[in-house]
Amino acid sequence: MQVEISVIIPLFNNGAAGRDAGIAVSKELQKTRLSYEILFVNDGSANHSVQPVRELCKKKSEYRLLTLKQNYGQMIALAAGLDHSLGKCVVTFDADMQIEPRAILEFYALYKKGFDFISGLRRSRSPRPLYRKIFSWAIGFFFIVITRGRMRDIGCGANAVSTEIIDKFRRLKNRKELVKIIIFELAQNPCELPLLEDRSRHFRSGYTFFSLVRYFLKILAYYLKLPLRTKNYEIVESPFCK
Repeated sequence: MQVEISVIIPLFNNGAAGRDAGIAVSKELQKTRLSYEILFVNDGSANHSVQPVRELCKKKSEYRLLTLKQNYGQMIALAAGLDHSLGKCVVTFDADMQIEPRAILEFYALYKKGFDFISGLRRSRSPRPLYRKIFSWAIGFFFIVITRGRMRDIGCGANAVSTEIIDKFRRLKNRKELVKIIIFELAQNPCELPLLEDRSRHFRSGYTFFSLVRYFLKILAYYLKLPLRTKNYEIVESPFCK
């Protein structure tokens, strides 16, 4: 059954934070009359970590949990969420809630205006290691050039996509790891939404120096049309919990 809004929250060993984020998002969406679902994507977390989310999904039907076979990384987790979402407008949202849940309705408002991909643009960044600042600058500059300034924050986890673009994305059998790039290229009318980060909510990133290097090289290879080896995902638990 299709709903108006899907919110995808990827999880990796942060089930308690994910549960709190899901509850906060649900409270925000309950202020409207819109139908919605909150889809958690368990990216290979330890069983005890995801238990708070599993219990939440058993209590209320608007929460669903999709469990992947192993830890594939945030981008593939988001791709899996898009593949299994039910919403006309699908919003991706990080469990750390550095972006306020009310931003979801701002994404939806832009979707209703006809934008088919809304990319989050963080205006205030949490403290980060020097190597992440360097890579953020390098990748950001690269995308400003490639997209002619239409997508400047490849790393922002808060974005929105229309179901029409997701239908096209689902037909792609590989390159799920480059989800945001592919979605941008499929979009006919993309835009950006400036977002403020809450600096008090600082969580350690799962990206290491080497994983950032690998991701950047894959992006570069994609645009240079070089042979590209990317991962897909396997599911061990369907997204229907109730």
